[in-house]
Amino acid sequence: MEKALRFLIFVFIIIFNSSILSLQAQDNPLKNKSNQIEVVNGKKYYLHTVLKKQTLYAIAKAYEVTVDTILSVNPEAKQGIKTDQVLKIPVMGEKKDVVYHKVEAKETLYAIAKQYELTVDDLTIANPELSNGLKVGQIIKIPLKTTKNNQNTNIKPKDNNLFKKDTGNCIPTNSKTVYNVALMIPLYLQDINKLDLGEIKVVEKFKKNKSFTFLPFYEGVLLALDSLQQLGMSVNLFVYDVEKDTNKLATLLEKPEIKTMDLIIGPFFNEPLKKVITYAKPLNINVISPLSFDNTILKSNPNVFQAMPSQYIQLENMANFIMHNYPTSDIIIVHNNIEKDLPSVLLLEKILDSLTQNKTENKIYKEVLFNKEGLTGVKKYFSEDKENIIVTFTTDEVFVMNYVRNLSAFANKYKILLFGLPHWRSFENVETGYMMKVNLHLTSTCFIDYENPKVTNLVKKYREQYYSDPDKYVFQGFDEAFYFLSILKTYGKDFSNCIATDTIVKYEGLSTNFKFNKQINNIGSENNYVTIYKYQDFKLVLVNAGE
Repeated sequence: MEKALRFLIFVFIIIFNSSILSLQAQDNPLKNKSNQIEVVNGKKYYLHTVLKKQTLYAIAKAYEVTVDTILSVNPEAKQGIKTDQVLKIPVMGEKKDVVYHKVEAKETLYAIAKQYELTVDDLTIANPELSNGLKVGQIIKIPLKTTKNNQNTNIKPKDNNLFKKDTGNCIPTNSKTVYNVALMIPLYLQDINKLDLGEIKVVEKFKKNKSFTFLPFYEGVLLALDSLQQLGMSVNLFVYDVEKDTNKLATLLEKPEIKTMDLIIGPFFNEPLKKVITYAKPLNINVISPLSFDNTILKSNPNVFQAMPSQYIQLENMANFIMHNYPTSDIIIVHNNIEKDLPSVLLLEKILDSLTQNKTENKIYKEVLFNKEGLTGVKKYFSEDKENIIVTFTTDEVFVMNYVRNLSAFANKYKILLFGLPHWRSFENVETGYMMKVNLHLTSTCFIDYENPKVTNLVKKYREQYYSDPDKYVFQGFDEAFYFLSILKTYGKDFSNCIATDTIVKYEGLSTNFKFNKQINNIGSENNYVTIYKYQDFKLVLVNAGE
């Protein structure tokens, strides 16, 4: 009931405030900037006592450091700062510009320092987290010594750092204080009048109204904006009700404020999304495809970023996981020869062939038409000496229920590892005990660990604000908004050259992470992060982390 009423209020806010939500950080100067210095392990820190209403952004600005620098030495502040809390602020000395370097295997601090004509102390002062050791894949700051006219010395960083050939540099920018962001989301405002307020207490009835379908995503975005505001980011969020009707969209795109956007999230459906991409391209506005798995929109559109990995990426991750962990096992591909499943079957076979250099005479997989051969056809390929990898394509819950139960009968004699489709997780009639016996593995683009403190913190905030539990769309809205707006804040509107996996600010998402490849051939970027989990001890357990 509370959530429905809040939604109605939200709708009126959109209508009467021209769909603009402004969240801006206050720039209050500090009255208690500290001169007290503490030396820890040879490093100097100011000790700052947090006063009421002070923000990390204001504190960082006063001490002329970044918010990330404060968080790196005060990890507890990532959950928010509290009145009277004492923060350590690194004494940075003279201002330095920085570039960034990705640590490769076998690299040492001494070698990196020598490459950039610095000392090890220069690196550790700029990167206090290095006191915990150097890690492969870690992104570290490289302070650049400057002359009086502020020109960088002649440093030649390697290709794997933030400088990319022929694309300009990716030095973090503070060129803007407020960003305009459009969220084009289907809210179905015209359906609000179909909501029977007399039955508002019947939760399931009003949730079936279309207006509530994507509302949780919007709520997740609001929670992300709240967190980003705490970190000093100011955003004008323009919310537009964009459905499948492209005629209405054309009218919307005539609004003059659309041209002022620094980033557009959505639309959620393919046809309006294509039109927005076409509109945004000449204006150099980056567009986020938030929920679509269709990567065809990326062709010839370098300003587009697909947050959800396509089916190809998901199957490729599955194949790589199998090849890496079970290189000597044969793979049994099972399907019912149903037309809608065949493209997925052929795609997986193509991927496996590419991984084994198309050796037709020695394919690592066997194909079983279950509707003709049944379980006998599967069993004939079983080995008693190694794991039997079975990948099954079907969307039929009744079939899966019987299939998993019957397959589990062989688990006492054979080592079985079954891969199913992501939506098998929603099947309520498949017994968990059987799924564990066949070691059921599922790929996912969204895995929420409710034992993660960051997840429980968001759940708590959501309950306090919306009086219910968040669904997956809340987490997806939060992750996508927090990640892309953080990139926007760090690199500015032209972040497309800086978002590859070896350049981004690392972000540990609540439901997913983001792993983008470098853009080539005028093609947009697709998230390559896919998780794989299995059923174990009557719960879902992550077995990879999107590698």
